[in-house]
This record gives sequence, C-alpha cells and structure tokens, in this order.
Amino acid sequence: MKRILLVFSILISLNNFAQLKLHKKPYLKGTIELKSGEILKGFIKLKNSAFDVRFKETESQKKASKVKFKEIKEMITVEDSLYKRKFYYKKTDKSKFLSFVELIHKGKTDVYINNSIDLDLFYSKNKYISAEEWMQRMKDDFLFRNTNHLEMFDNYFALNNSIGVAGGGLIDVSKIDYFLYKSTDKTLIHIGSKGNFLYKNFKKTASKYFEDCPELVEKIKLRKLKLKHLTEILNFYNINCSK
Repeated sequence: MKRILLVFSILISLNNFAQLKLHKKPYLKGTIELKSGEILKGFIKLKNSAFDVRFKETESQKKASKVKFKEIKEMITVEDSLYKRKFYYKKTDKSKFLSFVELIHKGKTDVYINNSIDLDLFYSKNKYISAEEWMQRMKDDFLFRNTNHLEMFDNYFALNNSIGVAGGGLIDVSKIDYFLYKSTDKTLIHIGSKGNFLYKNFKKTASKYFEDCPELVEKIKLRKLKLKHLTEILNFYNINCSK
C-alpha cells in the first residue's frame, strides 16, 4: 500500500511539475520557413505542445499569430550560434502522425532526435548551443577527444530534463528517440531510444538498417557497437560501406 501511495505521489508531482513548466515557456528568437516559401523572422513560442506554434515579429508585440504546423517546412532557433538548431515535423516509421524532431547531424545519413515531452526538446537547457555544436566542441576539446560525444550529449540532455525527488535523486521525465534518414528512406527510421525505462532493440533495428554493410552488422550483433556509439557507427558506414 505504501508503495502504491509513493508511486501515486510521484505521478502527481510529475504532473504538477509539467504544468508548472508549461506556463513558463518563453518566446525564442528564430525563423520559420513555410512550405509556401514565406520566411517569418522574429520570436517563436510553442504554447501547449510542439504542434501549437505562436509567432511574433518583435518581443514587445502584444498579440501573437498562430502558425499551422503542417505549413511549416523548417523552424530554426539560436541563429547567432555556429550551428543553428533546426526543428521539423516529419513522418517516421514509429507513428502514423507527424513527429516533432530536431536534426542533430547532417551527412550521408542524417540523425534526428525526438523527446517524449516535445516541449522539452524545444526548450531544453542546451537551447543556447545546438546538439551538433555540443558534439563538435567535444571533438575539438582535448579533454574529450577520447570520449563518446553522443553519450555525453545524452547525459547532458537528460540531466537538464530531470527533476529532483525526495531523497535527493533525479527522475528522468523524458525519453529520447533516435531516428536515421538516408535519401533512399521514405520516412525517418527509429533506430533506438534512451531514458524513462523504455529501450528499443537497437541490435535488431540497427542490424536491419545497415544490412548492406556486413562487417558493421557483425560488430553490432556482437554488441561491440551500441546506440551510444552511433557517431562511430555512422563514420564506419560512410567510410567503408556507403556508396
């Protein structure tokens, strides 16, 4: 009974915490490119969800306009950064509905992430530096040259999207999904997940996705390469297998 009450209390706390965060979402400086070709430069807010987009030309503008997410081609924030944060509404193999995703790596195989709490993806504390820039800085920093950059980003992102609980611990309140995309793919392909006790079978999905590269598949099946080694996997694939 005590365990049930504890779980119930935690769920209520999480709900209250989520509601509190919901009301504190600010406008971020950014650009929205519509599918029509029109460019909106100003300030962007995701109000109740990632699919409830509001836009103002200036911060002092009293009334914001609502932008239909289905009309958005690309949404960019952190424009003064070396690497801009780029958000999209994309079809995935995981859902029949469009998903709100962030592009974190552009190459022969693109990498996107999605957060189970979509507002956290847009408003995460790393909003002043893009995920791609974070990984690039790790590559450039001598202290982190031998560190798995993607795993470090995961830990950084998770830490900034956790809440404290009684006893001083942290509960990760979101799950990060990873998607890959090649020019031959019809949708984004869900390759794996981290956080919130939910994990996709990375060995199975990655082996199928990279089936045209037997040497890489063998390393994945032997668990020499896991989701945390995604940067190494992509590098290996691009150098040895990609046509």
